[in-house]
Amino acid sequence: MGLVDNAKEAMFLSITATIFCASVITGYNVFDNTAKMNKVAYSMNNELDKNMHSTLIIEDNDTYTGAEVRQSIFQINEGQIDIVVDGTTFSKNLDPMAIDVSGISLTKKYTPTYVRDASGKLTLLKFS
Repeated sequence: MGLVDNAKEAMFLSITATIFCASVITGYNVFDNTAKMNKVAYSMNNELDKNMHSTLIIEDNDTYTGAEVRQSIFQINEGQIDIVVDGTTFSKNLDPMAIDVSGISLTKKYTPTYVRDASGKLTLLKFS
């Protein structure tokens, strides 16, 4: 064993020690950051108002403008349901380009009524 072998071995050991130290420091940082994130999430959950809750219920007080009603009529072939607006029935079999929607006011607010069959499938949409 010469001096060159000892120098190679010393360089190898120093590189190995450097990589080990870098791995330990990186691992510590990862665990420390994870602990901090858990602490923040826990404190945020504790600060929430326990009296508030959310539901997936759709509110019944929805209204649509005449423009939205007209858009629904032009997409009548996609929905495959009849649409009734102020007593005027627009059949699902009509060509959307041949439908006269001039009687529908763009600024008027319409309230929808959904008519479903026994299986829950939408069969008719009424706007009044």
